[in-house]
Amino acid sequence: MEQRKENIVMFPFMAQGHIRPFLALAFHIVERKNCTVTFINTPLNIKKLRPSLPSNSSIRLLEIPFSSTDHGLPPDAENTDAFPHLIGELICASHSFKPSFTALISNLIQEQNGHRPLCIIADMFFSWTAKVAHEFGVFNAIFNAGDGYGMGQRLCHDWVESDALLFNTVEEFDHIGLTYFRQQIKRPVWPIGPVQLSMESKAGSWELYKNWLDSKASGSVLYISFGSQSTISMSQMMELAKALEASGKDFIWVIRPPLEFDINSEFNAEEWLPEGFEQRVVGEKNKGLLVHKWAPQVEILSNKSVGVFLSHCGWNSVLDSLSHGVPIMGWPMTSEQHFNAKKLEEEMGVCIEVANGGSCEVRHEDIVAKIELVMNETEKGKDMTRKAGEVMEMLKNAKKDEDGFTGSSLKAIDEFFNAALLQREKTTMSHNNGNLLVSYALLINGGKTKSFIPSRGLRQGDPLSPYLFILSQDILSRIIENQFNGGGLSGVKASIGSPAITHVMYADDIVMFSKATRNEASNLNHCIEKYCKWSGQLVNRNKSGLFFSKHTQKPIIRSIKQLLQMKSLKNDAMYLGSPMFTSSSSIKDFKYLQDKLESRLLGWRSKCLSWAGRCTMIKSVAQALPTYTMSTFEVPKKICENLDAVTRRFWWNPNDPKWQIFSMEVMGCSMSSKEGWRNSICMKLVRSKYKVRGDWLFKDPVKNSSPLWRAIEKTKKLITKGACFLVGDGTSINVWKDPWIPWLQDFKARPKNDNDQQFPIMVSSLIDSNSHCWKQELLEQLFDSATKEAINKITIPLRPRNDKIVWLLEKNGLFSVKSAYNLCQNLPNTNQNAVEWSKIWKLKAHERSKMFLWRIAANVLPTKDLLAERVGNMDTLCNLCNEEVETCSHLFFKCNVARAIWYGCKWSLRSDEINVNRNEEIVKIVIDPPWKLPKESREQVSLQMIITLEAIWNLRNQITHNGGEINLISTIKGIEARVQEFLLSQELPPQHIHMDVTKWSTPPPNVVKLNVDAAILRNHSTLAVIARNDKGEVLKAWAKQSKCCDPLQAETSAVLWALQLAASESFMHIIIEGDAKVCFDAIADNSPAPWTVSSLITNIIELIRAFGMACSDHKFTLPDFLEANTIHLSQLSESLIKALGSDPFFMYMKKVIIHCINVDALLINTVEEIDKLGLNYFKRLNKAGVFAIGPRHESSTPSWRERAGQEMRRKACETRKVMLDAMKDEKGFEVSSVKAMDDFLSVAMLMREKTRKSLKE
Repeated sequence: MEQRKENIVMFPFMAQGHIRPFLALAFHIVERKNCTVTFINTPLNIKKLRPSLPSNSSIRLLEIPFSSTDHGLPPDAENTDAFPHLIGELICASHSFKPSFTALISNLIQEQNGHRPLCIIADMFFSWTAKVAHEFGVFNAIFNAGDGYGMGQRLCHDWVESDALLFNTVEEFDHIGLTYFRQQIKRPVWPIGPVQLSMESKAGSWELYKNWLDSKASGSVLYISFGSQSTISMSQMMELAKALEASGKDFIWVIRPPLEFDINSEFNAEEWLPEGFEQRVVGEKNKGLLVHKWAPQVEILSNKSVGVFLSHCGWNSVLDSLSHGVPIMGWPMTSEQHFNAKKLEEEMGVCIEVANGGSCEVRHEDIVAKIELVMNETEKGKDMTRKAGEVMEMLKNAKKDEDGFTGSSLKAIDEFFNAALLQREKTTMSHNNGNLLVSYALLINGGKTKSFIPSRGLRQGDPLSPYLFILSQDILSRIIENQFNGGGLSGVKASIGSPAITHVMYADDIVMFSKATRNEASNLNHCIEKYCKWSGQLVNRNKSGLFFSKHTQKPIIRSIKQLLQMKSLKNDAMYLGSPMFTSSSSIKDFKYLQDKLESRLLGWRSKCLSWAGRCTMIKSVAQALPTYTMSTFEVPKKICENLDAVTRRFWWNPNDPKWQIFSMEVMGCSMSSKEGWRNSICMKLVRSKYKVRGDWLFKDPVKNSSPLWRAIEKTKKLITKGACFLVGDGTSINVWKDPWIPWLQDFKARPKNDNDQQFPIMVSSLIDSNSHCWKQELLEQLFDSATKEAINKITIPLRPRNDKIVWLLEKNGLFSVKSAYNLCQNLPNTNQNAVEWSKIWKLKAHERSKMFLWRIAANVLPTKDLLAERVGNMDTLCNLCNEEVETCSHLFFKCNVARAIWYGCKWSLRSDEINVNRNEEIVKIVIDPPWKLPKESREQVSLQMIITLEAIWNLRNQITHNGGEINLISTIKGIEARVQEFLLSQELPPQHIHMDVTKWSTPPPNVVKLNVDAAILRNHSTLAVIARNDKGEVLKAWAKQSKCCDPLQAETSAVLWALQLAASESFMHIIIEGDAKVCFDAIADNSPAPWTVSSLITNIIELIRAFGMACSDHKFTLPDFLEANTIHLSQLSESLIKALGSDPFFMYMKKVIIHCINVDALLINTVEEIDKLGLNYFKRLNKAGVFAIGPRHESSTPSWRERAGQEMRRKACETRKVMLDAMKDEKGFEVSSVKAMDDFLSVAMLMREKTRKSLKE
């Protein structure tokens, strides 16, 4: 049997400079590894490639669907050669390939009977293919057609998702750049170049060029080409033509229209070249050839008559030239070409730079001098030719495979192939040994462990067994769904327009629906038997049952029961603990809830459990038992009251309803409101049945509805108390009727004149769609001042979106039963001294102690004064001192015995000096001690006090009930022992955890870091942004005031403003750094955005997308922009920036500057010339930088982007040094900025140690 060939999938970007190297690599792999290659690209590119492949080729061309017009591109815009200016748009559009690419890989696997491709080799712009490859368990590699050095300047951080990187270069040729990548990416990096493809013209044009070249002397021809997408300006073209004519050298010039014109248009020699140039030089003297658009570059450079290549230094052209020993005259245009030119000239000596860019000024005399320097018999020319020959031998040796010698590039290909095979073997082993799952990984402390291969199948009781069971149940669901799609099952519809339901399931309990016909019953039975056969499970038909609608004929019922071997269900049948059928008496239907609760609590009476035990019992049983039923039914009020009574009797046996600790009726209302909020299948069915739309909250109730819908209808008042529209485009919100202003009491707008409410108006009419702002004149005309101010707080999205309803009682805007319950309870707190109950349960103390403190707060501790109120005449004197009435305040603080205990304990408190008169005040002192202490000490004081209170109460009970003497020393020792016992129980074993000390760091080369922060004042906030380059130098700083006083909104607004500033300053690559974790998590989609900043987050993401498309050479797509160090979060232990929005001298007079000392930087909204006194005062107090960034006019100096362009040549040299330094040992090399930050960190750590010692003393 013939062995199956391995298949490799290749997917290049839609550009000739990318497709050519990929196709060359495909030919090389097919030849060396005897495998097949599936080459994927868009239809137009595949059509162009087909003629270049033989009919029996092992390379299979496969089209991926793509419509350029769907992405706002011109028709047939599938290659950058035709539309070079649209490369950014094509990169963004390429993200739409992911679903189609996933489907193609799936189809390939099915065609090969489940045999997966060995590897997916994708373009550098398609790093998202790594996730697709890993979904199918396939090895993934990124192939970069450039060199490691040049691409090191555009390091794409999401390449780490791939398994390996392939570079079109040679190890000996590019060791520094490759080593830099290996250190940064931490992935295998294999140089497999030079990968070249000869594309000889079949139209006979090559014969013309070959005959002309053969007629010339060796090394006498200058070949000129600027690649397929680059050209020079018209003035440069004129000067170059004059230089060629003046030099008298033979040349071949691949010429295209200049920069000012369409690069694909026809060339106009009369307009763009000197007058008569083509006739004189090309025709009469036969000194040159002008080639329009395309030439067989590899064939031309391989001819011995070509002596020099005038090139844009694109990497493919560099390899083409040096592979044939041809030196280069460099004219870099963009991107990494500048770095390539510098490397070739200064390190390798095979290049001399002629000009730089398409806009620089050139003189033909200078070009002539460079041509003569290289092509004449000069020392420089000879040296360049010699070194180019050495590089040629180096490149040949890299791909040499003879006489037992294997070149470095061939070794790299072998290593890459072996790595892919090894991963295939591991993945296959995982499938064979891991039952249904490939491998397992555990989440420990929020981190994912390494995956491991299970050695046995899962058994009943295994923690993963339920998940495995759910996966198998999904198979049954798919079998039924397949039968439904084929017409074998009809399902059940609640109304004509509602979706059909075929089955609902929860774990191993399932309810199936079909028509009462023998045919559908047979199909249903076939689904069940097929599932049982596949899974090895059986259906217990004795416990299963059937239910038929009223008008089903009895012969059909008997036939179906006989077929399915099941009985009819009884009227009292239950499903998941809830009745399947209800009667006219709802109290009788739900009486089982009361019976079940009583049976659970009957064996655990109050005398058998402590207060803490009873509390736990109520939480785990009483409150949890009716939860599911209440979420699906309206439990009668009488049953809810009985459930409350049972719980109260279990807790403390009072009959007064005010003592209830939990209301079942309110809980049921809250659970029903959750169903009304959701958009589940059940709700879709019910809404379809009663023809209810999305605005049902504000409509009249439906008549003659089911009990379920009536229960949901009753929750309207509750939902409307917390539901509010979040403004999108405003088209669905009525200004006067709908709730849409979160900061008003009822969320509805108040008119300036009552008559205005008679005219219906939508919110969209209040929005200026051009400026994305509110129409202030219209707001002033329609609304009162409070409403206008509240409306201006609402942020309008940059891109129109649908309006949606959010739940204002939760930060994330999502409905929760807890918040609905609290809202439904509607218990206003009129007592200013009321206890914050939640703080009691958050105390770091034993549960028994917290329950004791709760009893004090609830005033249910049986002190003598409280017993006298209930029993009548009795002795009320304190049993410890026999001097005053025993109240909580006296017993715990004013009694002489209690005072002695307090003073004898660790903290030596004078309890008689603590003003306590009510129980609430006792609790407040415990949970919030009235002394200025560190957090850790405050927790210990609270623990000491609560244990002391409990010890005093236990001593009182002992004296009262058992008699005996008061032993203060024993009581105090017992308190200290219990405190130490609890503290020791809370101590964790020593763990060696690496703590990352956060400190400011410089951004990567050619990246600008913008630090943002916001300072919140009484009635406004101040936003600040400071921009620094990769040297830590401050480029610019900004500050402005904002009306927003909410910290999260202010921090988010600062991030949004920083992006706007970056766009206005034309910063190409940025990092935004701040300390608002909630904001950055929402931007990175790690957590839902709070509703208060939802629109701001949306606008930030829109600006990120716009920023990425605005940079034509930007290497990150939108997901990369968030993940690849572009939006970067760093939480600083102290604020990086304190933005002060007022005059510093005024702040000095007000004495509010103390909190601004010892921060990293101060930005002050003032001007140096008018405020020297205040600024000097700040500089003396704060040793960090103090910047006066007050209002100033726009500077006429060039922008950062312009300066970067002017300094590109200098940057190329400096970046080379940075890469060399980055490779040095970290202990042996530190730049000055790192040393400075380390010195600062050392001082901070020393100060912290001193502080700790002083606290201990």
